[in-house]
Formats: sequence, C-alpha cells, structure tokens
Amino acid sequence: MRDGNRALGFTLLELLIALSIAGLLLAVSGPASYKMYQSMQYREAVRDVRRALDSARYSAMVTGKPVNVVISPRDKTVLYSDKPLLELPEFIDLETETAAELSEDDTQAVIQYYGDGSSTGGTINIGRNDRWIRLHVGWLLGKVEQSVVEP
Repeated sequence: MRDGNRALGFTLLELLIALSIAGLLLAVSGPASYKMYQSMQYREAVRDVRRALDSARYSAMVTGKPVNVVISPRDKTVLYSDKPLLELPEFIDLETETAAELSEDDTQAVIQYYGDGSSTGGTINIGRNDRWIRLHVGWLLGKVEQSVVEP
C-alpha cells in the first residue's frame, strides 16, 4: 500500500471517541461550574453588603447626618440613604440582629450610622448551604468586622 493514496483526515471511530470524551467532560464540569458560580455570587454578596455598610458610615461622617441601612431578610435586599437597592441572589440566606426601635416592622432590620461614625450596631449573618459569614457592626465606632460562623 502506498501512503500517497490515503485520504487525509480522521476516521469515524476517532471522531466518535473525541466527541464522547468531550461529552463526558461537559457532563462532569457543568454542575461543578454552577457550584463555582454560586460560590462566586455568595462572596460578592458578602462584599456588597459590607461595602454598603462602610459607605453608609462614610456618608454619615461626611454629611454629619444620620444614615439608615435597611436590611430585609425576607426580600433579601439592602438599602441605604438614596443609594440603589442591593438585591441578593435567591439562594442566599440573611439573618439580622439589630435595635428593634428603628425597625418599622418585623420584616426589616435597621442599622443607623451617626455623624461621628458611631452606630446603633447590629449583626448580619449571610449564609449559603451550611456556610455563614457574620458582619458585626460595632456601636461605638461603627466599624464592620467580618468573621466565619462556625457550625
């Protein structure tokens, strides 16, 4: 047999094997990439809530006027001052502990920052599956401390 007469290319068997391997890789990596995407959204949500708290404190100190941060665990939203509403993904859980006097109803929690940087204080727990991050707002200085909640 001469090599010059053979057609160049892949055989049907080679193509089937390559497509089978690609299909297996896609089937295995699909769920893993979705979990990775949710994990990324969770970390971003923690950063966004912390950023909202820090921004509200800064705004109160600059203007000298109180600024409220309103957290709604049921709606999974965070709102402060005239800033846009921060909506968290559906799979994220929120728990709050704040001063009851500032809340209009049981569905919202309010942390108020004052012009000197102090606040009413409070705790926001942000969870996904069995992993929880705690954002604790100190009342004296209004600073936010982040920690992992041990199961």
